Amino acid sequence: MIHFLDSSALVKRYVRESGSETVGQLFRAGKEIAVCRLAEIEVAAALAKRVRTGDLKLAEAQRHALELPADL
Repeated sequence: MIHFLDSSALVKRYVRESGSETVGQLFRAGKEIAVCRLAEIEVAAALAKRVRTGDLKLAEAQRHALELPADL
């Protein structure tokens, strides 16, 4: 089974919020995951917004942005 994650679900891989554990389980189990081609841009924008609002430190957002291509 292929699991489709929209960008808001994919953000849960990097930012702790409701649903993060479920997304993490999919990745840890090596499940087949599909995303929209725009997800990379949308997730990067979501991480940047979290930095602007003070919910995420810049260094952490940058680290997640570097992890994102490998996850995709």
